[in-house]
Amino acid sequence: MGGGPPTIFLGTTRDLEVFDPSSNSRTVFPNIFNADPCMYPQMFVLPGGSLFFHSRNISKLFRPFAGKWTPTNGVWSDDIPMSSSGGETRTYPGMAGCVLLPLLPEQAYRGSVLMAGGGGAKESALCGDTVANQTAQIFDADLPNNMGTWRMSANTMANPRFMVDAVLLPDGKVLFANGAAMGKADDAHVTVGFAELFDPQTETFSPYTPTSVRRHYHGTALLLPDGRVALAGHTKEWNKSPVEVNQFAIEVISPSYLFRGPRPLVTHIGFVGSMIGYGQEVTISVDRSADIARVALIRPGSVTHQLNTDQRYVGLTITQRTNGSLTVNAPPESGIAPPGYYMLFVVDNRGVPSVGQFVRLG
Repeated sequence: MGGGPPTIFLGTTRDLEVFDPSSNSRTVFPNIFNADPCMYPQMFVLPGGSLFFHSRNISKLFRPFAGKWTPTNGVWSDDIPMSSSGGETRTYPGMAGCVLLPLLPEQAYRGSVLMAGGGGAKESALCGDTVANQTAQIFDADLPNNMGTWRMSANTMANPRFMVDAVLLPDGKVLFANGAAMGKADDAHVTVGFAELFDPQTETFSPYTPTSVRRHYHGTALLLPDGRVALAGHTKEWNKSPVEVNQFAIEVISPSYLFRGPRPLVTHIGFVGSMIGYGQEVTISVDRSADIARVALIRPGSVTHQLNTDQRYVGLTITQRTNGSLTVNAPPESGIAPPGYYMLFVVDNRGVPSVGQFVRLG
């Protein structure tokens, strides 16, 4: 392994481990949980380097770094319970759709996490007849103080739903697809047969488009470079009749922004070196540059059990426009955008995105 930020390993034990590749060293933080963590916890790196961790209905923040990625004897913040009463679980076996909302320069890259749907009871009480959660909650991080607060969204999902996948779209909205309206991971048979859309600006949900394939346990959803969303998965094992089948078909959703007119065309992305450095100036050759409303990096997702901690939306500051080109600044630090490959999209003032171009940040 080369240099770069530490890797955090977190299993179903009470320990957390931090590996620092620059020193080839490992630091163990023992017994950091009040109870055993669940399987498939929700986790995101927040701006500044804090780790957001959510299990069942409790969140924690961990600060593993000091200076230049040096492990410290960091401590967990106090438990941060969700706003809802009753202790409904938002993680396995009642997985909610969870996503780190777009990190935007005009909002000083403020970190917020959206949790929508999920199990309708405590983990121990979930059964095939449990009606799923319909509410949505947002965690607003207070990063300077390594704290945060959960709040209820003013609006709910269009339908109770769990085992739902959340996908960040190039226009900044979030698509929710797949899932069931009742049960738990291995006992669900009431399919939610439509996708819905969440708008972070208004914090509203709206039904979006019907879907044709039942996808519960082991269903997935991923953003494609052309701006469409691919739905796949659902296994015979761990699903019960009438959905006890393997699904091999892939269904593709074409968001409405693809039907609003011609797409912006990116012909060149210019920067110094083989990868884009933090804070570096980047020149983008694009037609209709005056019509471009935003430029964003979206990290490709990797998803299992509705857990997609890789996907991330990072807006870039547009500093200059000329006829046929834009100048933008790369994100200032790796807590905002961890190193690796991203799809670069330019989006016009109608919300129509270009085809994503892969770039490497580091």
